[in-house]
Amino acid sequence: MALSAADQLTRKNNKTNDRYSLDARAQKVVTTPLARYQVQDSGFLYVAEAEPGTALTDTNWRVWRQTNTATTNRIEWAGGTGDFIHAANDMPSLSYS
Repeated sequence: MALSAADQLTRKNNKTNDRYSLDARAQKVVTTPLARYQVQDSGFLYVAEAEPGTALTDTNWRVWRQTNTATTNRIEWAGGTGDFIHAANDMPSLSYS
């Protein structure tokens, strides 16, 4: 079975212990640690990640919300995508799926 270019890069970098991560949904290889912003609201944990120094109002954030209850542990992406295309200043107002 042939590996995709992203899988090959991930395997190569895992062997050398470099700090790389791959977001499979966005197909973006991230080579620097991401800044993370979190908000707890109405039973949801909202999480946003972006390059360090990104303003909360910039539309360069990847945003999701996490639901943790006794019967549910679910992650939903803002706008249904893991792309870095959202602002993080009002995460509860975004639509999730």
